[in-house]
Amino acid sequence: MHPYDNMYVAQVARNQYDLFIYIRDELPGVDEKWFIQAFMKSHVRAMIDEGNPKYLNMPAREQMLRFIEDEYGNEYQKGEEWGGFMPGWTGKIYSLYQWEYNISSKELIEVLTLDDIERIFPALHQMGWDAAIDKIHEVVLGNNRETYIFSGGIKHPFSNYHPSKCEYEGLQYENGEAAFQSAKTLNKEERRKFQTVNPSAAKRMGRQLELRPNWEEVKYNVMLDILLSKFQEPSLKQMLLDTGSKIIVEDTTGWHDNEWGDCSCEKCKSQQGKNLLGKALVEIRTKILRDTA
Repeated sequence: MHPYDNMYVAQVARNQYDLFIYIRDELPGVDEKWFIQAFMKSHVRAMIDEGNPKYLNMPAREQMLRFIEDEYGNEYQKGEEWGGFMPGWTGKIYSLYQWEYNISSKELIEVLTLDDIERIFPALHQMGWDAAIDKIHEVVLGNNRETYIFSGGIKHPFSNYHPSKCEYEGLQYENGEAAFQSAKTLNKEERRKFQTVNPSAAKRMGRQLELRPNWEEVKYNVMLDILLSKFQEPSLKQMLLDTGSKIIVEDTTGWHDNEWGDCSCEKCKSQQGKNLLGKALVEIRTKILRDTA
């Protein structure tokens, strides 16, 4: 799960944009690329990754001074300016990409290097932030990170159709699909009807429910809660951890689900699926690793 609420995303992105711009004025002669690399691996940035409220609310200038004082004793490497608006753009891109794909700052600076940024900046800096992040993921990180692809359905343990017991808001279910479909209503008695049904039946029943008013806003977090319960089972947890740092993708070719997965049939191959289930599985893997560290 994301370590801090999405209400902080814009603030973190703006702070990091400002921070990488400020260094030119605040630290005369600093090697800007050195600073960015060192900051992304620093304790200060790790505290932001972990959602520490003290660091989330810390102004950009204070973050910079804390980092330099605590980790380098107010000494810093001298060198050249990196150039123009590239440092600020890089700071914001890093922050927004981290949130979208739930990757640590320390890992991100290794897979999306400043040399990569120099190469892609001319083509991407005038794009909208979302479009730029999608392109980076497709071209740069898609090439640098291995992918674990699974097909949905009853046989694969990562699928919501797999017969893996889970709990959601005090009720036990036979599979993740039943739990997810039941959450479309706030009526507890209606939810109980889903507890023992198979995934296909649960999906049919879910289509008949009157959706709770905020379903579209909460459904991803509902899925995270269900997966977190499901992957407490030791063998499932280990299977998820065995994917390492790979991107996880549900291949939905055949039923064209480009919201929770990615379909590559002739009809859908021109669009990239949102792969929300894959992203949610990566979030759960990150949380398990963080909680057991």
